[in-house]
Amino acid sequence: MNEILHLKLLGSPSVLLAGQPLTDFATNKAKALLFYLAVTGQPHNRDLLATLLWDGMTDTQAKKNLRAVLPDLRRLLGNYIYIDRQTVAFELDRSYWLDVGVLKRDLKPNQSYINTSVLQAAVDLYRGEFLTGFYVHNAPAFDAWVQQQREQIHILVVDALFSLVHEHMQRTDYPAGLAANRRLLLLEPWSEPAHRQQMQLLAHTGDRAAALAQYETCRAILWDEFGVEPLAETTALYAELRAGESNAGQAAPVIGRSATTVQREYSSAFMGSAT
Repeated sequence: MNEILHLKLLGSPSVLLAGQPLTDFATNKAKALLFYLAVTGQPHNRDLLATLLWDGMTDTQAKKNLRAVLPDLRRLLGNYIYIDRQTVAFELDRSYWLDVGVLKRDLKPNQSYINTSVLQAAVDLYRGEFLTGFYVHNAPAFDAWVQQQREQIHILVVDALFSLVHEHMQRTDYPAGLAANRRLLLLEPWSEPAHRQQMQLLAHTGDRAAALAQYETCRAILWDEFGVEPLAETTALYAELRAGESNAGQAAPVIGRSATTVQREYSSAFMGSAT
């Protein structure tokens, strides 16, 4: 039997086996256990898994709940789940496809060679946040792991989009650059580097009015979110565009400016203005 398991965990999660949706999990915690095992890709001690999903219960009750869930996973997934007396694991040598795994593999940071087709395909897998709309009750450790995954994946996608914009600008493919940068701004509307790139791209396409309007959009967002004005670099680009300077769109785009970096940029600028 060629039963390939498909796990789509970016956006609203879905599980398909041999092309058919698996929907009859006994509980959401059974699903949560599958998702955790598949994404981590390693064996886990039963005690850890019991604590992960049934925190606040006695050890005895948590382990009892785990024992009740495991037969449900084995019933649905067969040999995709490895179970022994001490550990539980997802069988990585079985035929499966996991969108999170593909995205992390293809968006590894600090790659020396940028393949735009691979980057674009990986970014396109990002249909939404990791496990959008999926919740389990009384499992703070699982919730913390989900949030960690969301932040890690968000940074990978944002950095990949910066790289894509840079590559498109280098190749003077401004429509493709605009498409990637618009998606970047949807993910991080407060990112000043992304707003500068948008201004540059619009200027390159000859739409100076839209480039100037982008500055005002950036300014409004920064004021609403952080109570700060745009940085001098952004304002200087705006002034050049407003003056109609022909090289105003030539500034090199900033690559890999994820939310953490941009937040530091704002904090530094704000503290500097207050001294």
